[in-house]
Amino acid sequence: MNELTENKTLEAQSSITMTILLVSFSMLFGTLFLGYLIFRARSAQWPPMGVTIPGLFAPSLSTGIIALSSLTYFLMESSFKKLNEKRKTYFFLTELLILGFALSQFNLWSELSKVGINSDSGILGSMIYGFTWIHAGHILVGFLLVSSLYKTIFAEKISFKGLLKVKNYGLIWHFLGIIWVLLYLMLFIF
Repeated sequence: MNELTENKTLEAQSSITMTILLVSFSMLFGTLFLGYLIFRARSAQWPPMGVTIPGLFAPSLSTGIIALSSLTYFLMESSFKKLNEKRKTYFFLTELLILGFALSQFNLWSELSKVGINSDSGILGSMIYGFTWIHAGHILVGFLLVSSLYKTIFAEKISFKGLLKVKNYGLIWHFLGIIWVLLYLMLFIF
């Protein structure tokens, strides 16, 4: 098998794998979104009586950080394709922003707790924490995937496998950013 055929096969396998993975993630979060929307539609009052929704600073901060991390990932990927030295800076910025997002989630959970919303404070608290904990677990996976790109990003040559890894991990990372924006809008804005 020649290199071109091998690369096309690898790309096809990679595409199928990413499709299955992203559809699975979509189904998981879609199910959670649907459950939340049904709960909210059936509620006589929103927010439920006795529940104070926290201010927007903490969730807005998280949203800004994850949006910036998606931008720096995009810039890293673009620089990597050109073997531009900026790819290294964008790699570290992306990693720092991912960690910043994780820290901002702890701040969000602290703000929720201050207004009495905890994982055991009724169905709303359970749903909010369920959403954010599941998302945080995916963020941890995203961080590990991006971290594993270190050798690829710092390599002197671009390999086809390296390009696929950077592209696919980017799809996962951008997907997680979109999910967070949807969570932000659904839980804290509307």
